Amino acid sequence: MAASNSTKSASFPSACTTKRFPSPRCASAVQIVRPRESTADTQPQVQPYFAEIVGLPRHLAVAYLFLVRRMASTIEGGCLCGGVRYRLHGRPKQGSDCHCEDCRRASAAPYVTWCGVPSKAIEVLSGELRRVLYADRLRSFASCCGTPLFIQDEVSSEWIDVTVASLDDPKTFPPEVAICTEDKLPWVQLDPSRRAFRRSRDENA
Repeated sequence: MAASNSTKSASFPSACTTKRFPSPRCASAVQIVRPRESTADTQPQVQPYFAEIVGLPRHLAVAYLFLVRRMASTIEGGCLCGGVRYRLHGRPKQGSDCHCEDCRRASAAPYVTWCGVPSKAIEVLSGELRRVLYADRLRSFASCCGTPLFIQDEVSSEWIDVTVASLDDPKTFPPEVAICTEDKLPWVQLDPSRRAFRRSRDENA
């Protein structure tokens, strides 16, 4: 990531350029809520055969369906060896291919694809992180195998950027733009269908 001055996004924060969140180690608790009394407006509809197949009373089948749907809304990822696992409680926003020199060196790759999530939406499930402060930004790597996972502007940042390639299903989170293209390697070809910015995505293309 480039050490140049960054600007704050007017909407959602963009990868590598905006404030992120306090620490990937701060785990947000997942509260299991007891289902309310069944009403047509608030309860998911459970057919009688569903409760019969699951082998549960109807009200427990409703609670089971609620938890299954909640689990389906979470997104998980991890490092190369599996020692570090994390979960995102919400869909990442504004993916970016960052071509800055710092991201290249930190990942040993031509560029890095990032996506942003708020601090309260990320939970480290297992493993330890190694944090490296460089160029006024805090990068987090898996201490077990060195996989780059997170980046944030400071400990108190409200948002964190996550490496899309460390997600279990990265293909569903394509980047929207390319940023820091002033540092792009000459043999890297940009996707003409995506906007490109010399520095921040808040600048004019």
